[in-house]
Amino acid sequence: MKKRLVRLSVCALALAAGACQPRTRTKVVTVTVPAPPAANGAELVEFKKETFGTPLPLGLADPSCAMRSDSQALQGLAVQSAWFGFQDTQEETISITTRILDARTFERELTNKTDMRYTVQGERQELRLCDAPAPADSMEAIGLQLKKAVEDSFAFYQIVQNSAPQLELPVMPAVGLGLFPQYKKDVKRVEQIIRMDGTKSQNATQTVTIGTDNAFYSPFADDTLSPSIYNISVIPQSVEARQQGLYNGKGLWEFPVVIHHEYGHHVFQQLFGDSTVVSFQAYLDYWQSHRGLHSIHGSLGLQDRSDNPETRRERHAFLSSPGRIFGALNEGFSDLFAHYSLNEAKGLFDISCFQETRDVLSPVMYGGLPKVWNEDLWRETFDITMRMGLDTVNKSEVSPLELCSVPSFDDIHVVGAVLAHTVDSVFQTTVVARREGLTPTLHKAGLLMQWLQTLRATDEVLELSSKQTLSRILNTALGTALTALGDHDKMEYCSVVQQKFPVILARWKEKPAEDAADILEACPRVS
Repeated sequence: MKKRLVRLSVCALALAAGACQPRTRTKVVTVTVPAPPAANGAELVEFKKETFGTPLPLGLADPSCAMRSDSQALQGLAVQSAWFGFQDTQEETISITTRILDARTFERELTNKTDMRYTVQGERQELRLCDAPAPADSMEAIGLQLKKAVEDSFAFYQIVQNSAPQLELPVMPAVGLGLFPQYKKDVKRVEQIIRMDGTKSQNATQTVTIGTDNAFYSPFADDTLSPSIYNISVIPQSVEARQQGLYNGKGLWEFPVVIHHEYGHHVFQQLFGDSTVVSFQAYLDYWQSHRGLHSIHGSLGLQDRSDNPETRRERHAFLSSPGRIFGALNEGFSDLFAHYSLNEAKGLFDISCFQETRDVLSPVMYGGLPKVWNEDLWRETFDITMRMGLDTVNKSEVSPLELCSVPSFDDIHVVGAVLAHTVDSVFQTTVVARREGLTPTLHKAGLLMQWLQTLRATDEVLELSSKQTLSRILNTALGTALTALGDHDKMEYCSVVQQKFPVILARWKEKPAEDAADILEACPRVS
């Protein structure tokens, strides 16, 4: 056996769903490999380690607390329990055969791909509290911050539930909280090459990816993050993120809007998660095998930007499917829930990597692109080739802070951010019709729930294309607002429809939409 150095370039694109942390330098690791394969098919085995941040350790302030009689579990009406001390590992094996037919032609075939498995490494322990105050960077302090944000979100949901009894909103089940050292993805890839003369060789690569700087929600009963079915989990801050000023140099749990957003996913799941629409179920299946899909910040994951043609095909299929639009709806709903549950305060997303793009009140995204459903944005949303634009950026010339801020339309969070802003804009026109004693924010939060309920009911038996799905989502939001206005003046409403939804108006003009008839009647000039 002999040693050789493998130079690995690290992720320098916007944060990915696997909690990818941008880095500015190349990491060099030493790997051990056998001699080059001979013609008789000897195997070359190569191991790579990619890391997107060095996790800052999260320690216990009082390790003896769990053994003391005065210890208390971190739980409550909204929180089932909090767990730490373990690592969630995603494992996958891919086998590919390449047949060389002639000097110019070859065939590639995916011969085996195991289902992704999630396993726990390390002992899972319940986070418990004693009387001593906990330092700000301890797991106890972080757990308390998470618990407060979840309880505040839950309390807001209860207020909305009580203020809108006609919606018959369901009781919200408790969630588990997961604090764990790192999120690891372990992919084993076996490549067999069959040459024209019949000789074979085989390469095996194992890539281990460590994730940092993210938070995500999971609704899957087989999740390993905690004993709860529903979980909100945080991944540690990295040394690099703090040095580069990402997220203002702080851990994401320090921003209440992050956890309120994750709780918004929990509300979405209870209101919409039982949809029988085939394309929605396909989206849930994709989410279950790509757990980081709804991380607080990310696109579809570093693995989905792979040069592997099979992986790229899978990614392309999802990007082209209605499932991606359901994912964007989930993100937009969660941004709005966080915005309303924090009383629409300004600067909620005044966090580096989120600024402007994720701010519901901002009319533009980072870089100045307007949040308007016009032809340009519609094309950005659905043109696969345009969404690959960021992949061609010369990353060595752009700072990590810039890269994590630039919106990319293959990211469901970006499409969701446009949904959140435009839907809030039209909901805002209805506050004049709110019930006496109801604040504008609470009124709009009720419309948010009603919008989702209406979508859930009307789409139950329908199968639509991606563009039709997004049109239905927007039409239903406009219809929800129009119904709320009742007999009130609709001049401001019609103005917002024209300003924020011009491509929808063009689609109505080209092909009248059945669910838009009332809107066209109320706003005859906009058509």
